[in-house]
Amino acid sequence: MMNRRLLPLNSLRAFEVTGTRHSFTKAAETLSVTQSAISRHVINLEDLLGVKLFERRPHTLELTEQGKALLPALTHAFDTLEEALNRLQNEETLIPLKVSFPPTFAHYGAVPLLTEFQNENPEITLHLSTPRRPTELRKDNLDLAVIYSTPQVSDYVMDLLWQEKVTPLCHPSLLAEHNIEKLDVAQIISSNQTVHIKTVDGPFMTWDNWLRKNGLNKDTQTSPVFDTAHLAAQYVISGNGIFISDPKLFAKEIAAGQLIAPFPELIHESGYGYYSVCLPEDMNHFAVQQLRNWLIERFADKSK
Repeated sequence: MMNRRLLPLNSLRAFEVTGTRHSFTKAAETLSVTQSAISRHVINLEDLLGVKLFERRPHTLELTEQGKALLPALTHAFDTLEEALNRLQNEETLIPLKVSFPPTFAHYGAVPLLTEFQNENPEITLHLSTPRRPTELRKDNLDLAVIYSTPQVSDYVMDLLWQEKVTPLCHPSLLAEHNIEKLDVAQIISSNQTVHIKTVDGPFMTWDNWLRKNGLNKDTQTSPVFDTAHLAAQYVISGNGIFISDPKLFAKEIAAGQLIAPFPELIHESGYGYYSVCLPEDMNHFAVQQLRNWLIERFADKSK
């Protein structure tokens, strides 16, 4: 068990820079010390921890699994310390906040509103990414993220922003030959492509669940699959097929007549939602606290 009083700060700093630069030489240049001093600090840290942090390769260094686990946590800790010291020295110092949002959520829900957040919090500068893989705060060196997920037990602090409710969406032209007041759900679904969106449970789960809940049956396995709901929407807006999503994500397209929800009464909770997540140790981080509270306030009504 590591005691805070015995933390080898010089060795930790040497490892953090070396791990970032993948070179003892470059780390030495960054910290303005000798290469042998950097190497000695890293070896001392490895001896203290009882694990190897680097694999020494010709002309480069590669992090071991233990090194990969330690580096993002250490970088985050140094960033937080640097920010706190800068704020003490200069009240006007900008606070960087590294966040990630799912691509469709960012495009339709968050990015337009973040201008408002930035105007309300000029001392915070946002660094936004939109990864298409599951987010890991420590590994990805993130301060806060919004994730698309089912409810789960987690080491993160999770706040539900938006409970997803899904229904079919299509271009109005697909209904041109139908009586809009008396649509035959089964006939419309069976005669059109079911367009799919990748999720962690597989691309066909959302459609299959909706069909089952409504007593319908269709082979969906041969239909097109897209990485994001945004891409699926663009395909459908061009007049191809029907996709399942939350109509609140596409309110602008529906208002503009590009999309229509033909069966508004057949809307169901998908089991998924958008959650704000942060690390428990970052709850008192000023910028994290500001964005977390802002997201909850802005999106709470969408969960109803």
